[in-house]
Amino acid sequence: ERQVGEDLQYIRINGTLIGGLAGLTIYTIAHVFA
Repeated sequence: ERQVGEDLQYIRINGTLIGGLAGLTIYTIAHVFA
């Protein structure tokens, strides 16, 4: 059960990082090509 909790936390942190990078990339591209 503890292992599942650690996996979920890992996925959540990864999702936040990937989401932040994706948002930053889209934001940058939108401004460069605006």
